[in-house]
Amino acid sequence: MSNRSGIRVLHVDDELDFADLTADYLERTDDRFTVVSVTDPNTGLDRLDKDDFDCIVSDYAMPGMNGLEFLEAVRDEDPELPFVLFTGQGSEEVASEAIAAGATDYLQKGGSIDQYELLANRIRNAVEQYRSRKRAATLTRLRSLAGDITQALVRAQSRDEVETRVCERISTTDPYTAAWIGTVNPETGRVESRTTAGHVDPSSCDATITADIDSLERELAETALRERRVAVSQDIARDSSAGLWKQAAVDSGVRSAAAVPLTYDDTQYGALVVYADDPELFDEDERALLSELGSDIGHATHSLEIEAQLRAERDRREALFTNAPTPVLESRPQGEKHVIVAVNDAFESVFGINREDAVGNPGTDVHIPQDASDRHAEIRERTEAGETVTFEIERDTADGRREFVTHAVPHGTDEEGPDGFYVWYTDVTEQRRREWEQSALREQILFALETTRSIIWTVTLDDGEFEFYGLSDIFGRLDIDDWEDFLAKAVHPKDRAKVARQYRTVERGETDEFVVEYRTNPASGDTRWLRSEGYVRGTDAPRVIVGLTTDVTSQKEHEQALQRQNERLNQFANVISHDLRNPLHVAQGHINLTRQGCDSDSLDDAADAIDRGLALVDDVLALAREENPASGVEPVDLEEVVTQCWETVMTSDATLTVETGHTIDADPGRLKQVFENLFRNAVEHAGGDVTITVGDLDDGFYVEDNGPGIPNEDRDDVFEPGYSTAGEGTGFGLAIVNEIADAHNWAVQVTDSETGGARFEITDVRVKS
Repeated sequence: MSNRSGIRVLHVDDELDFADLTADYLERTDDRFTVVSVTDPNTGLDRLDKDDFDCIVSDYAMPGMNGLEFLEAVRDEDPELPFVLFTGQGSEEVASEAIAAGATDYLQKGGSIDQYELLANRIRNAVEQYRSRKRAATLTRLRSLAGDITQALVRAQSRDEVETRVCERISTTDPYTAAWIGTVNPETGRVESRTTAGHVDPSSCDATITADIDSLERELAETALRERRVAVSQDIARDSSAGLWKQAAVDSGVRSAAAVPLTYDDTQYGALVVYADDPELFDEDERALLSELGSDIGHATHSLEIEAQLRAERDRREALFTNAPTPVLESRPQGEKHVIVAVNDAFESVFGINREDAVGNPGTDVHIPQDASDRHAEIRERTEAGETVTFEIERDTADGRREFVTHAVPHGTDEEGPDGFYVWYTDVTEQRRREWEQSALREQILFALETTRSIIWTVTLDDGEFEFYGLSDIFGRLDIDDWEDFLAKAVHPKDRAKVARQYRTVERGETDEFVVEYRTNPASGDTRWLRSEGYVRGTDAPRVIVGLTTDVTSQKEHEQALQRQNERLNQFANVISHDLRNPLHVAQGHINLTRQGCDSDSLDDAADAIDRGLALVDDVLALAREENPASGVEPVDLEEVVTQCWETVMTSDATLTVETGHTIDADPGRLKQVFENLFRNAVEHAGGDVTITVGDLDDGFYVEDNGPGIPNEDRDDVFEPGYSTAGEGTGFGLAIVNEIADAHNWAVQVTDSETGGARFEITDVRVKS
């Protein structure tokens, strides 16, 4: 529908001269008429699709499409648009068909001016009736829309819900096609969309509300907010201010738009922008409805925000007061006292004071002890001046005397002072106890460090900052600031490269462990040996090495003494091996030569003595050179080892019984020595016909015989080097067994066998199967 103050008429007649004459008569008859003439119906349909008209005047007899066919085509698009059949070849039959097909009126052409005045009058009447029907329908539509939106506002629980329901309801009501609500971004000053509904999305166009400063929709919204009125564009296609957005809007079917400020009192809650597919839609009635809707939406938004604020305040009070896990009270000033007006559940349970006994009474009468009244008065003065006060107190509670950090916070402060006060009590009794314990522990650690001549130190890898705690004179009481300073002042010159190299591996992230032994700088005092062990704490910057340095000078001196002792022992072993074994071999050789010419019991005794001496040398060397008696541990089959050892030991008429199926972790060579020495020991002490049994234990094995056994009083001595009760023994066999067992972390125990003989149990063995 076109402008309400004018009447646009589309005149279709195949005679152009007559069409121009008709247009001239109509426009002179009434200056509100604007007549557009075309000569064929198809052109008329095209113009009707592109432009808006209030009435169509059409001839009947036209080539290609007659007036009735043209009428049917018009009614397919617009069932209500006034249509007057104005023809010179009509008849009663044509008139009847025209009215039946939906024509508004029928009039025959004539040559008199009166006929054109009659046509003008018929057009005016048809347009006025058409507009009246449209107005009535519009009012009905507007009242329905207003009622629906009012119901939506009543049901909405949040601002977002208000905006969503309003946009959805408007966008589904003809002739509106879409709606959105936007607010001003305080940072950019631009109106930006919050909620949209319908088939036109403001963000879908190149010239959007957030991107095109010249776009019509943004201009409308800003105008509406700035001037606090409904701003409209009645015909976007003809609106020169629409900018780039115009074509996108027209292509989407949008012909007009309006922006409505959403306000309540002096507060603006944004703008509602609506689109319609009907140009010239936003007349006075439409704008009045939209203005009323804007006020209603603003009022509803204001009410919901007030409710939200009240809920938030209630929720804050619930969280900070009612549901707080710590005691809280609220008080108000009354004269010179603060009267308690509320306490939470935690206050009742912690202090053991009923709410009824607290509320309505001054705090000094409820739970503030007499000896704290002066301090309470000072705190009261400060809070009444509007100050938040934090202080520590002790109070009697249901569980005895406790310590609290207390926060007194005034609220509702104005020129006359606070309306009241919240007081929060945080129990710090356990925290203070832990702090005291930590302080005491720190003192104990420092004392322990001084006692053990150790220090704790830290190095920050980013900047090399060095700090240490404990016995400071371990470095000669040096003033050390960073790592380079430490290297230069505290480390022996010959050890600096070693220490620096270890530090760099940690610094580069190649390892998290810093372990090094070094000497102190002789320039700072006596040179001492130190061992530092540190580990990187944390993976993010700054990375810090935390370590312990211990004075190991005594340990080093002991190690050096042991090394010298081992060197002397090696020299002794060499002497035994060369200077003692060689003469015995020479003597043994002479005895063998002498036996060729003389057979004497004395020679046998001498040979036995030499054999015993050589065995003694072998055992002594085995003990003296046993630096690593279990260096190659691997799974070993016990039965196989036992059998091999039995074949290499001179066992005379002795008998071996093997009752083992174990496989154990052991050094095979050293394990053979264990069995060989135990077998020899059994033969030497129990006789040549002894029976020896090897069997399994849950965590090891045993070797036993049926000989006379070992007396209880001798069992503590049998593993001592040189101890023997057999005349032909060296006394070193069991010592070697014990040494090898210790090297494997095994235990050896002597007990009785079932027959009363000796039983050696080797336990703590790692049994594989």
